[in-house]
Amino acid sequence: MLRKIDKNTGFNASEGKLINLADNAFLGLWSYANIHSDEGYSKNKTGKEVCDLLVVFGDDVIIFSDKSVKFNEDIDISIAWQRWFRGSVIDSSRQLYGAEKFIKENPQRIYIDKNCTVQFPVEINKESRFHLIAVTDNISAPAKKYFDSISKGSSSTLVNAFVYDAKECLKNVFCVGDLYPKKTFIHVLDEISLTLLLTELNTATDFIEYLMAKEKAVREQHLALCLGEEEILASYFQGNKKIIPDDILREQGLVSIPEGEWAHYIKSFQYQQAISIKKGSVFWDELIENSSQSILAANVGYFGEKPFSMHEAAIREVAKESRPSRYYLSKCFKEKMDSVPSHITSSRLVESPDEPGKFYLFLLVPHKDEIDYLIYRERRVALINMYFPIAFARHKKIKKIIAIATEPKNNIGRSEDFIYIHYPKPMPRDERAEILKASRDFNIMSDFLPWNQPAPARHNAPPHSNMQKLGRNEPCFCGSGKKYKKCHG
Repeated sequence: MLRKIDKNTGFNASEGKLINLADNAFLGLWSYANIHSDEGYSKNKTGKEVCDLLVVFGDDVIIFSDKSVKFNEDIDISIAWQRWFRGSVIDSSRQLYGAEKFIKENPQRIYIDKNCTVQFPVEINKESRFHLIAVTDNISAPAKKYFDSISKGSSSTLVNAFVYDAKECLKNVFCVGDLYPKKTFIHVLDEISLTLLLTELNTATDFIEYLMAKEKAVREQHLALCLGEEEILASYFQGNKKIIPDDILREQGLVSIPEGEWAHYIKSFQYQQAISIKKGSVFWDELIENSSQSILAANVGYFGEKPFSMHEAAIREVAKESRPSRYYLSKCFKEKMDSVPSHITSSRLVESPDEPGKFYLFLLVPHKDEIDYLIYRERRVALINMYFPIAFARHKKIKKIIAIATEPKNNIGRSEDFIYIHYPKPMPRDERAEILKASRDFNIMSDFLPWNQPAPARHNAPPHSNMQKLGRNEPCFCGSGKKYKKCHG
C-alpha cells in the first residue's frame, strides 16, 4: 500500500539550492536529501549521514556531496586555495567514496530520515552505475577575480585540468582534475556549473548521458584541459552528444577544449532550437510532476493499494524520455486532445523517439456528471486493460506500452491514470485473429504513429571550431617543462 513520503529540505542554503535544482531536473520522485544509514542507531538513536543528496533512476545512482566552505581572500592565494580545496573537494571525495561503498554493500540499510524510520523508497539493484558529484560553493567570485587579473573577461568557473590528480590540484589554484584516476570518477562542480548543468540538462536521461560522456572523454579519449564546465557542455551539444569529434580522436595525444565554445554555442540556431524544445515539452514535465507529487503524498486515488515500486516503475518510463523526445510526445498528445470533441472516447498510439518498440497509449475518456468519479476511474482503467491486447495484436513492433488516460479537453476536472505493461507472452494465433476482427469492426485504435527518424539538422555554426590535440613532443600541460610524452603521456 502506498504511504506518504516527507522529503528533507536540506540543512543550509547551499543544500537547499542543490535540492531545488535536483527536484526540478529529476522531478522529485527520484531525488532525496540527507540520506542516513542505520550505523550507530542502536547506540545513539540516530542514524549516520551517508550523503547530502541521492538520486536513483533505474540503473543509475547519482551521489552528491555538498560542501559550503568559505574562500579566505585575505591571505596568500595558494594557501587559501589549499585550505578551500581540502575542505570542499577532498572532504567531499571521502564522503562520496564512503557513500558509494556503503550503498553498494548495504542498499537496504539507507533511510531518508535520521531516525531511520523511512527506508529509501527507490530500489537500488546490483547492476547500478554510480556517478559521484562534489558540489562546491563560494569559489566563483574568487576564481573570476584571479583569472581577470590574468586576462579580463575570463570565466568565473573552475578550470578542468584533467591531467591533475588531487595532489596536483592542491598546487594549482582554481584547477580541478581527475582526482583519483583509479577510483570512480568524481565530477567537481562549482555553484555556476552546477546550476548550468541542472538547468540545461533537466531530465534524468540527458543529465546522466552527459556525465557518462564526460567521464569517457576524460578517461578514454584523453580530454586534458577545458577552461570551464560550460565549454565541455557546449562541445557536447554541438557534437550531438559527443564531446570530442572523430577527426580529433583519430590523432594521438591530449585534447584541449578552448575557451569560447559556450559563447559560440549560445549564439547559434541550435541553442535557440533547444530553448524552443524546452518550452514545447513543459506539458510532459507537468504530467510527470503531477504524478510524482501524488505518489509522494499517497494521493493517487484508484491505485492507492499498489506499492510505491509499481507507481515508480510506470512514471520512470515516462520520465526516461529525453528533452527532444518529450517535445515530440507533448506535441502528439496535445494534437490529439485538440482534435477530439469533449464527449468522444478516443486513443492514439505513439512510438517513443528514444526507444524503438516503446509506445504510449494516449487515451481520452469523457466523464459524465451523473457517474460517480471513482466509478468513472474504474471504467477508464478497465478500458486501458481492454486496449492493451488490441495494441499488441495489431502492431507486432510494440515491445512495451505506457498508457496515459485522462479526460478530453474542456471536461470539468482532470486526473491521469498511468499503466505500464512490457514484453507480454506471445499471443495465440486464434486469439489474435479474434481481437483484430473486433478492433476493425469497431474502428478501435486506428490512430498509430510509429517514429520516423528525421534527417540530421544542419546548423550554421560550425562545432568544435578550435579544438586541439596536444602533441606528444609539445611541452606538457602540467608545467613541468618536459615533453608531454615523457611526463603525462
